Amino acid sequence: MPRLNFKIILYIMGLLLLCNGGFMLLSVIVSWYYNDGVTLELFSSSLLTLIIGTLLMFTTRNHSKRIDKREGYIIVTFGWIFMALSGMIPYLLSEAIPGFTNAFFETMSGYTTTGSTVLSDIEIVPKGVLFWRSLTHWIGGMHRAFCVAQMVVINFKGLYEWMLILSIKSWQELLQVTK
Repeated sequence: MPRLNFKIILYIMGLLLLCNGGFMLLSVIVSWYYNDGVTLELFSSSLLTLIIGTLLMFTTRNHSKRIDKREGYIIVTFGWIFMALSGMIPYLLSEAIPGFTNAFFETMSGYTTTGSTVLSDIEIVPKGVLFWRSLTHWIGGMHRAFCVAQMVVINFKGLYEWMLILSIKSWQELLQVTK
């Protein structure tokens, strides 16, 4: 069994963190514009995320460009975890959502676009943090749209193969293929 390519996994985690930190910078601009009192906390969150992402990418820059299924599964699993953990930093530093569990839930709710929230009064949340919360939902929506587009485009080949099997082979042969 071939070894896992840990460098490509960490490299992509760093890339995800860079993207997340970049989006956090947008919430810093909104916070600064509205002077809502959490600009420094949002900037610190963004800076911390960007630094960790840069370090991960810099230390693994000489990676093999090969991703097998196992690496893919690990990248998807840890990608969700890394994005949620880094995405909750603005909530914790600004104290808009107190507690690790609530901040994690709010972030994961955004990235999965469920719309669930732990906030009882959303109007008291600073504008920069509210913008960050909205961005997590937008990022989650873009992820879903990208996945659907990818399935449609890439899986047409598989769909046509299955249609060919259904039209040519007998049911017994089809059952043998699916076992």
